[in-house]
Amino acid sequence: SDDGEQLLSDLTDTIVDGADALGSETIGYIVEASRALIINDEVAAVRAFTTLSEVISAGTEEAPEKLRENLSGVLPEPTPSMQQFWRIAVLLGARGSNSDPSKLIPIARRLSQEPKIQRFAREILARLGERTLSRSLRALFGLPQPVQ
Repeated sequence: SDDGEQLLSDLTDTIVDGADALGSETIGYIVEASRALIINDEVAAVRAFTTLSEVISAGTEEAPEKLRENLSGVLPEPTPSMQQFWRIAVLLGARGSNSDPSKLIPIARRLSQEPKIQRFAREILARLGERTLSRSLRALFGLPQPVQ
């Protein structure tokens, strides 16, 4: 129906905008995080090696939490898009010991057989590809990125 078509069109716009923002913000975050982790002096080097040894000596269950604690004061705060992505990933069961992403495979397989879904998936991929190419060319030629 036309309502379903409009809903898929709106969903396509939202997915493209969200994925584009997440991608560009993630790249910016990685650059900021790498700057934060650069060792400039002996004190920073000692702190980094102490943190690394604490994480390594922690048990396998404690290691991720220990790493998160030690890096929380060093790394920049995740962007809103990154936080939203992690909330969605947690809701879909992508984290934790009870997660089983294979449960989503039959649903994805069934949806991927729908011609309407295939058309919108192609549109999403094409638009994301265009945005990625545009951002890459702008960065290559030193042009400002488009305002979101």
